[in-house]
Amino acid sequence: TLYAAKFVKMRKCKGSRLGLDREQVEREVSILQQLEHPNILRLHDLFASKAEMVLILELIRGGELFDFIAEKETLTEAEAIEFLQQILEGVAYMHGRHVAHFDLKPENIMLLEKDVPNPKIKIIDFGLAQKLEDGVTFKSLCGTPQALTVSGQAR
Repeated sequence: TLYAAKFVKMRKCKGSRLGLDREQVEREVSILQQLEHPNILRLHDLFASKAEMVLILELIRGGELFDFIAEKETLTEAEAIEFLQQILEGVAYMHGRHVAHFDLKPENIMLLEKDVPNPKIKIIDFGLAQKLEDGVTFKSLCGTPQALTVSGQAR
């Protein structure tokens, strides 16, 4: 079995612009550890030091759904329905576990394999994801400037 490794440099001090905040990476890891679904990127292992974290992830070879659609130029209705169904199943699973992604966009939806019939979708990039608490409203402006999400609330 092949895996992908994501090397994440940690910020050395609070004011530094280099690296990521350890709390943010630990939150992403914690969320990924709670999610096990066929349409969500799988975290297999984690190695951490003071300077960096290495996430051992499921290997995804198919590229972004965004690029797949752009190259293909048109999707059949059946293909569009299949992709949307997989995305919605992944999102429903996350929401059932009180996880809000907050950065869901075509670039964060990957194809497990590209040149296969009925490619499987994988939702990636949980860097902005939050675990929501019952009855607590989470209000924040987050996401990428071109695809903003405003709020999430757990029921």
